[in-house]
Amino acid sequence: MRLERIKAYFIDLLVILVIYSFVNYLLPQSNNYKKYKAEENELQEKFNHQEISTSEYIEKYEIIYYKVNNERKVSSACYLILLLLYFVIMPYFLNGQTLGLFVSKLRVERFTDGKLHLYQFFIRNVIIVGLGYTFLNTILIYFLDEKSYYKTVTCVLFIQIILLFLSYIMVIRKREKRGLHEILSDTEVVSLRKNH
Repeated sequence: MRLERIKAYFIDLLVILVIYSFVNYLLPQSNNYKKYKAEENELQEKFNHQEISTSEYIEKYEIIYYKVNNERKVSSACYLILLLLYFVIMPYFLNGQTLGLFVSKLRVERFTDGKLHLYQFFIRNVIIVGLGYTFLNTILIYFLDEKSYYKTVTCVLFIQIILLFLSYIMVIRKREKRGLHEILSDTEVVSLRKNH
């Protein structure tokens, strides 16, 4: 079932990527965004050619990173809404399934007896699809200055990666094949195949 879970996860990521790319295509891109991306590329080139020190690079990158993300507020909000709709709302109303889970003949169920609740889908996806990171990244741009934003978002991303890695290891190594995201949300993924 591990391979089926991986297949489902990648199908879901592909669906999200296609939808988000389409939405991003429809959103207007400001001249400032293009200018900041060009600055970011130029800074990267200088760093790659060792024309600036690491500390200079980080200092300048913090500012550019903030400016780029500030210009992408609408895009980030659309991505957050897409993640919520696809990974939280849709499986809640479609019997614990996303498109990837449906194709792989899998379903999310409550580990203990009872009905699945919306908050359980939210909790499991805070870790597994980065919903927590995406939420904070989208919201913090409104409240933090350039340096604080970069440092906070980087720290949250680091925590997100550790939690995701820990969850994958638990699915692979633990006997009941439940990750941290499933333990915290009291959920599990079950096979719908008859010979399982």
